Amino acid sequence: MRLRLTKNATVVELPERSVWLHEISQKLRATFEKTFWANNCLINLPIKGDDSKRRLFLLELYRTCSKNAQKHDSRFLKRLLESAHKPIKIQITKSLSPTKRVRVAFRVDTRGLWIHLPQDETFMFWHLTHKLKHVELTHDFFKKQILLPFPSKTLQHEIENFLANPSLFGYTLDFDVHAPALARFFEGCTDTHDSELHAHYQLLNLPHTAKPDELRHRYLELAKAHHPDLAANNHDAKSRTRKFQQIQEAYHAIKTQKRCSA
Repeated sequence: MRLRLTKNATVVELPERSVWLHEISQKLRATFEKTFWANNCLINLPIKGDDSKRRLFLLELYRTCSKNAQKHDSRFLKRLLESAHKPIKIQITKSLSPTKRVRVAFRVDTRGLWIHLPQDETFMFWHLTHKLKHVELTHDFFKKQILLPFPSKTLQHEIENFLANPSLFGYTLDFDVHAPALARFFEGCTDTHDSELHAHYQLLNLPHTAKPDELRHRYLELAKAHHPDLAANNHDAKSRTRKFQQIQEAYHAIKTQKRCSA
């Protein structure tokens, strides 16, 4: 990914197989109104009053680029934020770079499941930490190590999908994994997060396929019905407060899950 400024626009160059293409395109379209495709570019036109949102969006883009490139340019960042009033254009480029071969090692010990990458492999390291952001993990950027301390069905599904794709974003991946040890790590695991999420859906009486608009409508409906201000007495107020808090917790948990999986 590359950010550059032109006289008329802020341009985000992304290879057609980039891990960020779908996410950034979706976020741009969801955040701003006047966004459309033209000549293989996703273009957003600024409207009055959205300058602060545009600066936040550009700042997030800069952070991602800076993290990937391992460098910071304060002058460019200043110019970028000063250009928030310009159109934002996502330009898809064709990558002609040769296939890169990367060794990915999986190890299991008493602390959990480790993923080791070569110390010079920045892109795949950040891709994996981003891909596994829904589960608990710690990582060491300088050693290019990721530690996943707790097994879960969600994690198992992500790892199995990753191992099933030895060719990814122009990379050829060589997996070094001890299958029996990996199987023992996931043996008998349950996914507490999934069961909690299911309970949230049940509380709001919504199917897992509910759309964000349906979720918000049901939340407002239940929040209004159980609002503590409508309590008849102290006992009723306590009961309503507890139910109101559960409704809020369920709403925010499901909203976060849908945003992350979008």
